[in-house]
Amino acid sequence: VLAHMRELAETQLVNVHRLDFLTGQLLIHLPVTLFWMGGLLWLFRKKQGRYRLLAATFVFVVLLLVVLRGKSYYTLGAYPMLFAAAGVWLETVHGAVRWSLALLALVLGVLVSPFSTPYLPVDSMISYGQSFVERTGVDGPLVWETGVRHDLPQDYADMLGWQELAELARVAFTEAGDSANTAIFAENYGQAGAIEYYGRARGIPDVISFADSYRLWAPDSLPRTISTLVYVTEDPGSVFDDLFGTSRIVGRVENEHARERGTQVLLMTEPDSTARDFYARVAARIKADFSGGD
Repeated sequence: VLAHMRELAETQLVNVHRLDFLTGQLLIHLPVTLFWMGGLLWLFRKKQGRYRLLAATFVFVVLLLVVLRGKSYYTLGAYPMLFAAAGVWLETVHGAVRWSLALLALVLGVLVSPFSTPYLPVDSMISYGQSFVERTGVDGPLVWETGVRHDLPQDYADMLGWQELAELARVAFTEAGDSANTAIFAENYGQAGAIEYYGRARGIPDVISFADSYRLWAPDSLPRTISTLVYVTEDPGSVFDDLFGTSRIVGRVENEHARERGTQVLLMTEPDSTARDFYARVAARIKADFSGGD
């Protein structure tokens, strides 16, 4: 966990603004924000003194993540107790107030639903996102973890280009010719997951990756007979460039709205004598860091 948080702090959390984190707490449950706020206030009430620890715990978690520059959704696990308290609080609310809260939640839920469930086509989602920002002045749903605003929500763009990437991997794997001695390596878990999910029907083997929990299943070493590497990367340079005699780009993800746009699939052949040792050293170091070993 500590190694993962250290990696996040260096690559992603540095782009998180504390004010955006606090604003995000109002947005992630937007249809029912008033409900959890009511639950929090109910817990803080004097007559509910024995439950104040729950309210204090929530506030502590939020403040801790403000200091650590956490992402908005890191607090999701702290909200169920507030909604439980909100349920008790709502039992004391009657008449027009209760129905007004329910109607407000329904209307807000409809308005923000395209951001939480990707049921709109790409072009419609882009138009809706632009209209939403223009009318509300809130662009949070379109701001990615890099701190930059885009046409689509990050989670939506994350799901585009998967089949295209899997097809490029299939083409490269087929061109390799020697399937028994060909490995596929992806730099991040999104690439690895996309290729594995859509690659099964294309006859693609398991993907190797050192990203997040994928490293737990990565082999400690490559087979002695390895002759070809299908390498999936979003960076123009490759750590494997100097370890293989030949390297060529099979293709790139071209979908203009995909977060993986520009990700390239390379076909590398003629590994030198140090390639396997290099992989084994990197695998050992990364797995040790992940498990907390020395």
